[in-house]
Amino acid sequence: MGSRWRRSTARSTCGRGDGVRDHGSPNLAQVMRNAAGTPWRLAAHTLLWPLALMAGLSVQGQTLPTAAEVMARLLEQAQKNAAQVETNRAPQYYYLLKSKLENLDENDRFTEREEKQIEVEFPSGNHRLLKLLKDGVEQTGAVFEKEAEKEGRISPANKMGKKGGRLTIAFNEELLARYELTLTGRQRVGGRVAYVIFFEPNKQSRPNKPKSDRVLDKVAGKLWIDEEDYALAKLEVYLQEKVRFWGGLFGALNKMTFSLEKVRLADGAWVDRSLSGVFAGQKLFDDFNCRFEQRADPFHPLPGRGQPAGSTP
Repeated sequence: MGSRWRRSTARSTCGRGDGVRDHGSPNLAQVMRNAAGTPWRLAAHTLLWPLALMAGLSVQGQTLPTAAEVMARLLEQAQKNAAQVETNRAPQYYYLLKSKLENLDENDRFTEREEKQIEVEFPSGNHRLLKLLKDGVEQTGAVFEKEAEKEGRISPANKMGKKGGRLTIAFNEELLARYELTLTGRQRVGGRVAYVIFFEPNKQSRPNKPKSDRVLDKVAGKLWIDEEDYALAKLEVYLQEKVRFWGGLFGALNKMTFSLEKVRLADGAWVDRSLSGVFAGQKLFDDFNCRFEQRADPFHPLPGRGQPAGSTP
C-alpha cells in the first residue's frame, strides 16, 4: 500500500507513516509503509529498520562491557524474539496509534497536516482506521472509506521482504561491521538503566554497493540498550551528509533525523511508544520537506491472550 505523490502550494511533498509493531527488535520499515515510493520512505525503510535492531549513568569503579559484547547480546535476544513471532508465541496486544504528518515549506512551516487515530494489533500489524483529519477537519464519507481501506490492507505479508519493491536488510554481524561502535556509559531511560552506544560509519570500501548502502554509509547516532533485557530502549539517528540517488538525477536526501522510544510492558515485551522525524530532499523535479510524530498508548492484551498489560515503573 502507499500514498500518491502530490505537489503542495509550497512544492513540498511527503509520504504518510503509520504504526510500528515489533517484539524486542523494531521493524521501522513498517512505520513508513504508507509512504511507498517517496524518498523519505526509501531512506527510512532501507536504513531505520536495521539500525533500530542494533542499538551516562556512570558507576565509578565498575567495569563496563564493550560495545561489541552488548551488541552481541542484543543480536542474540533479537533472534529469540523473531523466533517467538514466527511461532506465534510472542505476546499479542492492541493499542491506539495517534500519528501526525506535516508537509513543510522552505521555512519549516507546515502547509498540509494529516492526523490519524488507528487501532493496531501487535505483532500481527492488523490496522483499523478510527479517525482521519486533514488540516484539522475530520474526514468522512468516501475520503475516510478510501483511507480506511488502505489501512485495512496492511498485513504481515507486506511488512518485510522485497514485495512491492520494498527492501529489507538483514541484521547480522556483517551489518554491525560497517559501523564504529563506542559504549559511552549508562543512562536511565523510562526509569530503567541502559547502555549508551554511539555509532558512526567506518570508512571501509565496499565495491558494488546496493542503493541501500548510500544511506547506511552516511548516518550516525546513538542507541540505548536496556542493561537487564538487552533490548533497544531508545534510538536517535541523523544523516551526516547529503545522499544522491543516481547522481542526483532521480532525487536526493538532504536532511534526516529520526528518534524512537520503546517501553517495556509488564510481561517483558518491548514495544514502540513514540516515533518522530524530519526528512527533506528532492524527488525528480519536486522538493519534499516533512515532519512526522507518532505515539502508541495504551497497550491492552487481545481478548483471551492474558492479563492486562502495563508499563513497568
